[in-house]
Amino acid sequence: MAYRYYKKSTTDDYLDLSIFKLKEYGYLDCVYKSGGIAWTRGGRETGSISVTSNFIDGKKYIELSYTHKKTEDLKYKVYLDKTYPNYGGVRYWFICPNCGRRVGVIYGGRIFICRKCRDLAYPTQNMQQHDRFLEKKFKIFKKLKVKGNEIFDKPKNMHWKTYLRLRDKANYYEGRCYLYLDTFITKMKNRINK
Repeated sequence: MAYRYYKKSTTDDYLDLSIFKLKEYGYLDCVYKSGGIAWTRGGRETGSISVTSNFIDGKKYIELSYTHKKTEDLKYKVYLDKTYPNYGGVRYWFICPNCGRRVGVIYGGRIFICRKCRDLAYPTQNMQQHDRFLEKKFKIFKKLKVKGNEIFDKPKNMHWKTYLRLRDKANYYEGRCYLYLDTFITKMKNRINK
């Protein structure tokens, strides 16, 4: 059993700018577009940024403009790359301003850079094993529309085979969680008794 004595900052701790959001807002569909993007958490705005996409020049880029920590005005370009998936169409990527890696999401700070350069973990990477099992169980509960620890009934329009498979999977993860906690408690008792 591995223990972590530190926790890395996670992607949830930073403002993120996703290429998919830019596409959704129409920044990648036109030659030139200017506007803004705001982030909210709990109904309160946590940050905003001005974005200008420019596909006129030879190189495609977006220009980001914002104030960092209420003292420093920043304005810089983040270049874009594109690939052509097998299923057709075009997919755009950010070129990380720090390392040059092709990424789908960049994370804020002083400048927006990729997850690797910012040394960020995904939230689940900081979870203990039993928390991961519970997380999987509750994802299944969400599919089955179960609130709390109610007895699950088969949702309307779900096949019985699918329902039984999901129910068994949820029970499996719950059992694994309890088994993990039981072995953890036993090991701790043995350490104390030595």
